[in-house]
Amino acid sequence: MKTLEEAILSIEDSVSGHYRHPFHESELRKNLEENVEFLKFNLETLLKAKKKEVKDSAMKNIRDIVLDTKPLEPRTSRLMDSEYTIKTCILDCETILMRLAESNPEEGDTKSVQDLNEEYSGKYLYFNGDESGAQYVLVKNIHKGKDGYFEVDGIMIKVDWQDNTVAVEDISNYSFTDFYYFDDEEEPLTKCSDLDRALKSQPMDTSLPSHVRSAEEVVGEVIEAFYWLLHESGSEAKELRELFKNTKPQHG
Repeated sequence: MKTLEEAILSIEDSVSGHYRHPFHESELRKNLEENVEFLKFNLETLLKAKKKEVKDSAMKNIRDIVLDTKPLEPRTSRLMDSEYTIKTCILDCETILMRLAESNPEEGDTKSVQDLNEEYSGKYLYFNGDESGAQYVLVKNIHKGKDGYFEVDGIMIKVDWQDNTVAVEDISNYSFTDFYYFDDEEEPLTKCSDLDRALKSQPMDTSLPSHVRSAEEVVGEVIEAFYWLLHESGSEAKELRELFKNTKPQHG
């Protein structure tokens, strides 16, 4: 899911025709919570209306909300004659509304999604899969999916002992239920305080204090994994194995 800023920029790109050009003095940015609903209404009008004057009025309202008075080289709005772009902007409005709601704890909870991101964004999480391998995740942001369960965007390093591989991939909307021995797929976590508590707990079959690891620890463990992958595969590259075995991550 897009961050709040990414969703706003996406709308600005589509309305202005300028790539990654923020309009800091726009009505949208000055009062996001109040104006995003009206913006969404006009985008839906632009999508559904048949009469030209209704479409023109909706387009004017959209420009008035999203753009400011800063002079720009004239460019055609990508909303014009593009149903796909209009629908994308509507989805961006919905993302903004969801992101705004993340700042407050839900009923019965003591933490918000925003609290989780303030604590875990930019950190590395580790999930032990024993004979299956390990997963390391650099967190970009945590959010709730449409089903109300927790998801994460970021970068994952996966050590796979079954296929003897190490893979690096970007992940988006990745469910916490898909991490090794973590969230129960039958009864997924729904409270931010419960997810926080789970991430602070000891990963299964380890003596680690929590799921949070440092960058140096991740590097060292992945290098060690390369050594064992070469060793277990029966590779004859003895010199290579020894280099991986003796290589230590550099600090500072």
